Amino acid sequence: MIIMISSDFYGEYELIKATDAEAVREYARKAANGIDADLPADAEIIGSSDDITTDEAIQTADEIIFISDLIA
Repeated sequence: MIIMISSDFYGEYELIKATDAEAVREYARKAANGIDADLPADAEIIGSSDDITTDEAIQTADEIIFISDLIA
């Protein structure tokens, strides 16, 4: 599964390939709230706003998580 973690309006984003989407969501939630978090062991960053266009990232992603939705 490929998960896109993005700021609002796709200003910055990362594409993460992982088998456990919930673990990636928890990683993103912790990071968004300033809690030290490590990317899950089975997860791999496969792209970001530095090297893939927004349209390509959106089309590639199976799921999009917006950081603003995770901030407590």
